[in-house]
Amino acid sequence: MTIGIGGKLGSNFFLEVARGNINNVTSGVIIGKNPDVGTEFEDVCDSGGIIQLPSAAENLEIVSDSANDTSAGTGMRTVLVRTLDTDFNQEEQVVTMNGTTPVTLTGTHIRTRIILGITAGSNGTNVGEITLSVTGGGTALEVMLPGNGVSNSSHFTVPADHTLFALSFNFSCPKNQDALIRLVLRSGIPDAATLTIGELDLYQSLEDLPVFAPLPIAEKTDIKLQAKSNNESASVTMIEEFLLVKD
Repeated sequence: MTIGIGGKLGSNFFLEVARGNINNVTSGVIIGKNPDVGTEFEDVCDSGGIIQLPSAAENLEIVSDSANDTSAGTGMRTVLVRTLDTDFNQEEQVVTMNGTTPVTLTGTHIRTRIILGITAGSNGTNVGEITLSVTGGGTALEVMLPGNGVSNSSHFTVPADHTLFALSFNFSCPKNQDALIRLVLRSGIPDAATLTIGELDLYQSLEDLPVFAPLPIAEKTDIKLQAKSNNESASVTMIEEFLLVKD
């Protein structure tokens, strides 16, 4: 299906989407942060570096580096994990943390979306760093930094049978820091090329870039933001607003 955005639909359209009153359309926000960008391009995500996305569905596990993040602990007790399955369909499951002992998720997963805290002990959030990775200590795919309660990553893969319409981008870099940022896309078709969509220089600034003609991004496309800096430890944050439309 196709959908018009803005104009004749009016400003209330987005409110109705958020309320769940528009069939087959959902709204969303991608928030990514890298608190320690170096002089080479790396992904804007809590873990830093460049995350190597799986080429096939994998078994995943989640673990904390603190014994307090457990079912009866003072830290994070349960989390919601959102992923895409082997066919790029959206999935989510609630996982009970077990401290420094990994907990294996049900099923196999080709992409991760977010770790979101649900319940916690007296600390109110996670005490340790919580990591979602390939089972057996493999590639770390999502990281929840201590005290955050959520993973912050610019990675997003459009689910099967959906089109993502990007509405706006917001990038920021704190005082006395600089960054060169770029948007990276890779289609889900076999042997797809990786595309870099523009570069933007930031210096102690916030850039808000509305997309007046919403940018359509096809199913199974990987989206991520990368950044590098002349400083050794710049901090970069990005926010992307979008609509997800079922085809």
